[in-house]
Amino acid sequence: MKCEVSFTAEGFHHLQFSAGRERPILEQLLKFSLLPTAIDIIKRSTTLQEFRKDLLPVGKKKADGSITLKITYFWAFIALVGETKIRTKTILKKTGDGKVIFWSVMKDS
Repeated sequence: MKCEVSFTAEGFHHLQFSAGRERPILEQLLKFSLLPTAIDIIKRSTTLQEFRKDLLPVGKKKADGSITLKITYFWAFIALVGETKIRTKTILKKTGDGKVIFWSVMKDS
């Protein structure tokens, strides 16, 4: 994927929290330890392994109870990284017409 990827507070927050809850500390540590590999995967990957497009809520509910929905895209790149060749997945996200951002990194089984 040839585009600029932004590393934002939203992505770093997602490394620590999911579905409104804090991730277990060991999971957070693993994700942050894999961050350098995510950068390498983003720079070097040429093959998209997974793609998803969803209509997701954005922001908080309005006074009338409605919430804005936007098309959100997710791209996943998987690579074997490090000396021990750990299979690692890096996720990028784009909401509406916004920037492509780093979303997550994880060991992939």
